[in-house]
This record gives sequence, C-alpha cells and structure tokens, in this order.
Amino acid sequence: MTDAELRKFWRTLLKDLGIVSRLDPWILCQRLAERLGKSINVEGHTIPGVSGVGFGSLVPFPDEYLIVHAADVSIPYQSYIICHELTHIARNHPRGGEMLCGNFTEIDKENQEPGAGKYFSSWKEWEAETSAAILVEMANRPAPLIDIDASGLSESERLYARAVGGRALRGFR
Repeated sequence: MTDAELRKFWRTLLKDLGIVSRLDPWILCQRLAERLGKSINVEGHTIPGVSGVGFGSLVPFPDEYLIVHAADVSIPYQSYIICHELTHIARNHPRGGEMLCGNFTEIDKENQEPGAGKYFSSWKEWEAETSAAILVEMANRPAPLIDIDASGLSESERLYARAVGGRALRGFR
C-alpha cells in the first residue's frame, strides 16, 4: 500500500469501528478486538539495565494478541509503538503464529529510498511505521469545527461555542 492508501484504509476502518473523534490507541485496541473477536492485550515492560529504549513486539496467540511495548518512554511514544503493532493486526501481517519484531540490522543502507520501504527490514515494517505516523497524526489533530446556527447567540456564547469545537456562524443555515 502507498501512504495515501494507508490513510484511506485507516479512515475507513476507524469510521467502521465508530471512532470519529480524536483517536486513542487504547480505544482502538478495544474496538479492533471486538471486531476480530480476539483479545488484544497491551503490556508495558522495561529492559533491565537499559532505560528509555523504545521497543515493541506483537505476539499472536490462537485466541489473543499480545502487544509488548517499552514502559519507560513517554506516553506519546508508547502510543506510537502501540499503533505500529495494531497495524500488523489490522493489516493481517502475522501469518501462522509469526511473531513480529522488526529486524533493523538487515537494512540495506546503500539503497535507502524514502517511501519505498527500504528503510525497513520488510514491507510489513514499512506499513506499520507509516501507519503509526498516520495514526499518531490523527490522534493529535484537533477535532474539526462544527458549524452551528448562532443567530440567537451572544458574542460570548459564540466564543464559548468555538472553544468547545463549534464554528458559530450568525444566521447559519
């Protein structure tokens, strides 16, 4: 998939899952699990002796998925890692119990081509990284303003409406 196709995939899936406001990766886990009929458990862990190292892994079991992520990194970084692993699930990357953990030691540094997936060890890792960036962008994007009829509102009421996500227009029809 291209970047644009991944954006379309996620917009469609999020709409189908009933996630229409700001994206929360933990809610996405719950909704995707409900849709698949398979639990998605998320666990934060640390690597002894090493702090602040970002890592994530997806372990598929017959009746559930386990997402393991770095617990000692920022919440936004944890969200990114979870979105990466959720992409593997949503795009049906694991095959036959395959555990996914990107192997970045095999990157061909001589032939790096942005957008072509060559920064990553596989196309699955490229899709997951690109999707994680798309999803985090969606999570951090402010909710769109909603047009409301402001014909009967005072100036302070219109300002309040805008502050809570409305674009109050005088006499809007």
